[in-house]
Amino acid sequence: MSDNANTFLSASRQLQDLVQSITVREELNDRGIEWKMIPKRAPWFGGICKSRDQPSLNDCLLSTPPEINGLTGILLRFRMNRYAIATDIEKAFLNIGLDEKDRDVTRFLWLSDPSNPDSDLTTYRFRAVLFGATSSPFILSATILKHLELNSDKKASEHLRQDLYVDNVISGFQQEDELLQFYSESRELLSSADFNLRSWSSNSNKLRVQAIKDSVLDLDRCPKVLGMRWNTESDVLLYPAKNIPTT
Repeated sequence: MSDNANTFLSASRQLQDLVQSITVREELNDRGIEWKMIPKRAPWFGGICKSRDQPSLNDCLLSTPPEINGLTGILLRFRMNRYAIATDIEKAFLNIGLDEKDRDVTRFLWLSDPSNPDSDLTTYRFRAVLFGATSSPFILSATILKHLELNSDKKASEHLRQDLYVDNVISGFQQEDELLQFYSESRELLSSADFNLRSWSSNSNKLRVQAIKDSVLDLDRCPKVLGMRWNTESDVLLYPAKNIPTT
């Protein structure tokens, strides 16, 4: 059962409204998709479920803060050079395996037949780090930094170390050749640890062309960069507009 049902209920109402759209309904019918959502049965693996007087998983984990680079330095390096890039690690937490002896504390119940809400429950265990667990940010940071330390002889390693923010990489280069070299070397370096750098965006047309060929370009015209929007064609940073209630 979900320990975040209110969030799923809110999302369900919005999604149900979306499904009423004629365009969406036609697309679902064309693809043979039947839309169903059962919010209170939706899985949520944040480690905050408690059983009666027993503590949650997060209550038992150390909340050691991860080593995170300062945002000011990242943004300055991002914009002080002629060419800039932004990318992120795909499913970063799920690419880090849990030790066999630690998996029992991540057990959860799920339907033996997900299409049947009344089917028997089956017990599963996580084999990877949970997104939302108290210690997960530290584990992710420590794992990536250790990998970069072991490959400190590679030029891309230093750029990644200083321009990494959780699972995002935001950096800049004065020369386009350096940018393109970083693109290929950083992807190769993190790929050797089973991390995939995806959703690349840049004000360099050459890099965008290469990213399209590699199927890793962020197709958003104004991709997100640490809470801001970046129009890569005009090379302008924007803040997303928000409607502020006046009453």
